[in-house]
Amino acid sequence: LIAGTPTDEILSQLRQGLYFTEGKFRVRDIRRIKTNGNATIVEVVLTEGQNREVRRLFARVGHKVMKLKRIGFGPLRLSNIPTGAYRPLTPVELKVLQQFATTSPSRRAPSRTRPVRSQTAASRAAKPAVRGHVPRAPKAAAKRKTNLGKRSSGRR
Repeated sequence: LIAGTPTDEILSQLRQGLYFTEGKFRVRDIRRIKTNGNATIVEVVLTEGQNREVRRLFARVGHKVMKLKRIGFGPLRLSNIPTGAYRPLTPVELKVLQQFATTSPSRRAPSRTRPVRSQTAASRAAKPAVRGHVPRAPKAAAKRKTNLGKRSSGRR
């Protein structure tokens, strides 16, 4: 859901791509689904989702993204899965996903995906927030004195 109604020229510009510091971002396919007053529902298909790519693309062409919803990932559809839930993949889904992963991007059928966010909470937690940052021990633990490897007489 985006604010305003993008023109055909804007949709064409998004298909052709826009340059950002990370490189050229473009949508594989985009179409208007429905217009509700001052907002438009659009379906966006990405080849590769970069950090906040959809939001940044629409901001560059003058439209604010008000809501994003992922409807699929590659050949998989997320139709009846509640937010935050998961389930094991079926054997058929595993096979389709493995074939998808080994097919070159230019030969893949378009996937109908719209990212909800750029990273999952788990992937953010796995990466340090700042390059070179080393997590520190809590302050309470840092203040404690330790005599590792030394025997104590019991007096302090």
